[in-house]
Amino acid sequence: QKLCESTDTPSSFKSGFRRYHTLLSLMLTKFSLKHRPICICTGTNNGEILSITEMSSIIPQVLSLTPLVNKYQKYWEDMTDHHSARKRSEIDEDQELIKSLVDASYKIPRLLYIAHLVWNDLRQKKVQDRESYLRIFELEAKKSYTELGSLLSIFSPEDIAHIILCCGVHWPVRNVELFVPGTKIKWSYLIDFSVIFPYLENCYLFPFTLVWGNHSESNASVNSVKTDIETLCTQIVGNLNVKDLFLSYDIVCSLDLYKFGMVFETLFASSMAVKYYLIRLSNQSGPIEIPFSQIYDFEGGESKQSQRLLSDCKLNLSLGIFYPESEACAADELPTAVIHNRKNRNAHHDILLPTNSGVIAVSVKASNDFSENSLTAQWFVSKKSKVKVTQLILLYLGRSEKELKETNVAFLNGKGVCHGHIIEMFKMLKELKSLNSRLNQQFDRENTSKKPKRKKTSRSKLR
Repeated sequence: QKLCESTDTPSSFKSGFRRYHTLLSLMLTKFSLKHRPICICTGTNNGEILSITEMSSIIPQVLSLTPLVNKYQKYWEDMTDHHSARKRSEIDEDQELIKSLVDASYKIPRLLYIAHLVWNDLRQKKVQDRESYLRIFELEAKKSYTELGSLLSIFSPEDIAHIILCCGVHWPVRNVELFVPGTKIKWSYLIDFSVIFPYLENCYLFPFTLVWGNHSESNASVNSVKTDIETLCTQIVGNLNVKDLFLSYDIVCSLDLYKFGMVFETLFASSMAVKYYLIRLSNQSGPIEIPFSQIYDFEGGESKQSQRLLSDCKLNLSLGIFYPESEACAADELPTAVIHNRKNRNAHHDILLPTNSGVIAVSVKASNDFSENSLTAQWFVSKKSKVKVTQLILLYLGRSEKELKETNVAFLNGKGVCHGHIIEMFKMLKELKSLNSRLNQQFDRENTSKKPKRKKTSRSKLR
């Protein structure tokens, strides 16, 4: 970034107006007199370096540094040694927090560097609240992440909306030369210019929560574009709030357990509706009913039994998401949408999915701690009914499935339709919340034991 600052030296590049060299381009120009330097463009940039080198002897190569920091442990250790003589044990104690910070940085080198600075600074101040590390990192990252905001001006709100929707769900990109659904933009273009970032093979991230944070509230034009995009997403997928696909650490860290679970429910419901829309958009002449296994990618590791139970189900979610004012149950006539009982706190089922072979009831547990007894009532269409549901899905954040007597329960961890990056975020935040609770209890015990004991006074002295 320092090398990209402007100098007073005019450039001979002809672009219709006077340009001045940056420190980087001036250095490369000097080198090019005797050598043929290779300019490596990484991270986030607006692609200007490519046009500058068109008429020069510089050979530009664009690549992402993201894969180079996947093995973050050594990087973290080296950075820690560089900033202080901190003991390795403190890194070992913070493994979950460090992994959370690495994921929050999208493994973008500059943001990864900021993540380490925040961790190192708060560690030295002995800050115990692990969630505050993520909140402060996000604030610092938004200050630094400015290039993408300016890059968005070259896309229409419709294009941005579709890019965001694809990168907000588990949308596979197996051929980067194909267009983003609903646009005339190739995936390769977005990859080359670092608009999106690789998460797993064939799956990409868009840092939605950071893009808008670097603009002041008074920037009317940027806020107008943001509003247009959010409105378009709601029109494209009925009742969708696109922010439900991209979670801010600052917001999620402040939630109690009930609201935390509700956000997880909404993430799944929104992702199902968006994935259905994108599949229909990609194959407009195809059937309106889409197989569950096409919407939900079972390559994430769910059991063969779960896949088998849902293999014959076909969904019509053409109306997007539906939030009933009064509780909907599996025995009702339901609209062709994802029905989410978000407005009804004590609803029998959290989510209902109408299919060609009956309603799938979804019970959501934002943890891996559940018992068979707690699920018994869920096997029926309503609280008072003795009629069993066609199919029950248990959506959970656990690492393993439990054996149940009932065989019609499909276990899903959400990764097949929600973006895996967000699911991992939920898991880590859950662990950090538990860690915070344990640390607070330990702190209270230690403080209680340190209080001076009250000296007993005899009754005679009191008299």
